[in-house]
Order: sequence, then C-alpha cells, then structure tokens
Amino acid sequence: MGGACCGCDVWADEKKQYSYSPISADKKKKNQDQNPFHTSVEEEKDADVNIEDTEDWKEYKQLMQLVFYTFAGYQPWAKVTSLYMHQKELQRFLEIVNINDPVEDVFKIIDATDVEDGRLTMNEWMDYFTNKDVNEGVFVIKEHIEEQLTWELLTKALKIFQKMDADHSGKLEYGEFRGFGTCIGLNEEETELLWNQMDTNNSGAIDITELFEWFRLRLYAQRGRIATQRNPSIMFNKEEQEELEEFRNAQSKDSP
Repeated sequence: MGGACCGCDVWADEKKQYSYSPISADKKKKNQDQNPFHTSVEEEKDADVNIEDTEDWKEYKQLMQLVFYTFAGYQPWAKVTSLYMHQKELQRFLEIVNINDPVEDVFKIIDATDVEDGRLTMNEWMDYFTNKDVNEGVFVIKEHIEEQLTWELLTKALKIFQKMDADHSGKLEYGEFRGFGTCIGLNEEETELLWNQMDTNNSGAIDITELFEWFRLRLYAQRGRIATQRNPSIMFNKEEQEELEEFRNAQSKDSP
C-alpha cells in the first residue's frame, strides 16, 4: 500500500538521496573510540550551545516517546505487562523514516544500549535516539528523521492517535475512530465507509501504520496544492468539501 498501481515508487522523489545508516554510524563510533584524540561534532556544538535545553529538542524527545508507546502498543499483552518493542514494530518505524539497514542489525545496536535481551525497552529506545552520552550520533539521527516528509505525516498521525486512543492500546476501535471521522468533518455513514477503506487487514481496528498510509495517500492526492506550502493536512479542502456535499445530496435523493 502506498505505491503506484504500476509497481513504481511514487514517493521516490520525496526520499533523500542520503540515507542515515545506524550500522555505518556504529562502525564509525567503534573506530573513533580507539582514537584518544577524537572529538565529536556534537561535542564541538555543545561547546557553544546545549541543544538538549532547546524547546525543539524537548518536543523531539516527547515525539520519540510517543512513537515508542504507539508502536509497542501493538502487543496484545501490553496492558498487563511492561511495554516492549520487537523487530516487527521497529521495522515499521524504520520504513517510515527511510532507514534502510537490516532491521536485525539495527535492533541489536539499540538493544545493546542496556540489557541485550531481544526486546527494546523505553529506556533503550530513548537512550539510542535522544541520549548523546549513550549515542553521540543522536543529532545526526534527528536531522535525518526530520528531513523526511514522512516524519511530518507520522507526527500528525501520532497526535491523532494520542487524542483518540482512549484505552491506549495502540489501535483505534470503531468507537474511537468515530471521533476521528468527526474531526475531519464526516458524518456517520461516511465515517463507516472510511473505516472500511482504512482497515486494510480486516482486523476490526485501525493501527498506526494504517492511519499513516491514509495520510500518505491524502498527501499524494494533494501534492500539487501543498507543493509550495509543505503543510500536509487531514482536513478536506474546498474542492473536496464540494465533492462531499454532492455525495451527501445524492445519498439524500436516493433515500426513501
């Protein structure tokens, strides 16, 4: 889902030519650790300003926490045990932010920041992505992630989830999804139609990747309009609203 029907990648021009590689960064760090005279770029930056004290960095940390909670929330036992992220959930995130290294290798690097036990905790996740004392490449990672247009879409989807996911399960059940329909201006029937379109695996619930893919499809449909705005929106524009009104009028005429 998300590609063109011809099989080509319609998002190829949205992806950066440079792709961050956790594997390459890890190898580089090991080489630098053997050099007692090495000073990192991040350490040089910190000599002038403490980036971690900025509002931008604090917001990024909050979003990364939200990413962990939402993706780890896929697990059906998460309500009664601690939250953990496994390779399947990590793979979904890496694909969204265009990190192409093998998930098995990235998983091992993150897992090794604390107890290497085959599952990622919140602390391991946050240490790898936001703690420069554990991973001096955190600023480079942040820069790569925020350059991805898909990250902008993911953060919008995450904020919707945070607002609508009342039981914090990492999925939207239909009762919760109705609030999403109301948020974007749909009536009950239209919300049900959208639900059936978005529940691509017929699970009876909408997960974060299904909502993200819907955002991505809407962005692709809006590309001409937002090309100069760089502001993907879930709200219907004027033309779409007119089409929606035509649909509603046609439905009312057909009803007895």
